[in-house]
Amino acid sequence: MCALLGAPDTVYAWAEPPAAVVWQYDMGPLAPKDVRAFLVQDTVAGVSYIQ
Repeated sequence: MCALLGAPDTVYAWAEPPAAVVWQYDMGPLAPKDVRAFLVQDTVAGVSYIQ
């Protein structure tokens, strides 16, 4: 993820199972959505988009 998007804007723990570290990228005003990447044991387990 860092190679594609750089360092995340926000990092936090996801409380719901599966417990994951969340990297959130604020994509800016011209992008349609922000991105959340869910990492479980240093592996991207999922990605979601936030409007």
